[in-house]
Amino acid sequence: MTKDELLCAGIKAERQDILYDMKVLQKELEGLQEVCPHVNATKTYKSSSGNYDPSMDREWFECECPDCGKQWTEEK
Repeated sequence: MTKDELLCAGIKAERQDILYDMKVLQKELEGLQEVCPHVNATKTYKSSSGNYDPSMDREWFECECPDCGKQWTEEK
């Protein structure tokens, strides 16, 4: 193997380690978000109206919890 090939193999291995760690941390974060009561969550009213077809008009809330970072939407 050349010097560059060895360097690329090392980078690839390190990248795989990082991606694995990210998956583990994402699962941990999702667990925290699941148990968070979201007491400080904000709800922002949104709507989509004036569509050609009024049946496509929609109203919803965009929600975000500053404690756990979870973001979600709720239909109005």
